[in-house]
Amino acid sequence: MDYNDFTRVVDEKERGLEMQVAFPALMRKVYGWMALALIITLLFAVVFGFLLGGVNGFFVGYLHRPSFIVTLATRLVYRSLIVYTLSVQEGHPSTFRLDGYAGKGDTLYTMGNLSFASISLVGIIFILLVLFFYLLATRTKFGRKIYAVGSNSKAASLIGIHVSSVKALVFAIEGLLIGFAAFLQLGIRGNIDPSAAGKSYELYAIASNVLGGISMAGGSGNILGVLFGALAFQTIDKIIAALHLSPNLNDTIKGIILLVAVVFQILRFSP
Repeated sequence: MDYNDFTRVVDEKERGLEMQVAFPALMRKVYGWMALALIITLLFAVVFGFLLGGVNGFFVGYLHRPSFIVTLATRLVYRSLIVYTLSVQEGHPSTFRLDGYAGKGDTLYTMGNLSFASISLVGIIFILLVLFFYLLATRTKFGRKIYAVGSNSKAASLIGIHVSSVKALVFAIEGLLIGFAAFLQLGIRGNIDPSAAGKSYELYAIASNVLGGISMAGGSGNILGVLFGALAFQTIDKIIAALHLSPNLNDTIKGIILLVAVVFQILRFSP
């Protein structure tokens, strides 16, 4: 599989980094309920995610292995390790659950469920991240390198761009973001099931990119398109519910819409 640009919200990352979705819950238990634990948990989640993403980036960027195969393999390794970590805990629980979650003074619960003017703090953080990475991808030298590599890695190499480093760093940044998302998810829910966390996320990522007008060949599109694609894809559920259609048809309707979007994308990007 060819390397695609940064704006694709690379679906392989969702598969390859599911382990870190569960680790923040473990660290939260270890460090207790102090505010300092919140910072330690956050740092652990993003640093660990960065390292896991870096593993994928090393194989894809420096060893030139297909990203699909690499991330599929690391998905198996990461999920297996975190499930094993849980299985050796006392009582053999199936879920990482925070003791005393939502209790008095629980800073993690407050962070995950705080709202301003009916907009959740998590939603505000999401919007700020989208704007930050939009500016990073479109207004910085690094962002232009990502587009160049995604469009034509050989041509990018000829003009002096270190393609392997760019690929590796993009995967590492993806891992960091997923670690941060896992931290936020823990704050919202208070528990994480490692056997189910992150499953099917890659499908939503692919659909969001296609609906958002991102070229699957790489090098074209922007993160704002991905944002609106994700919102559109989630809106489909609301429409299906409003029309009183069977929930069993959800995936059928989404699949048809995705196929139509792919056809339009082919027509749009074809020479």
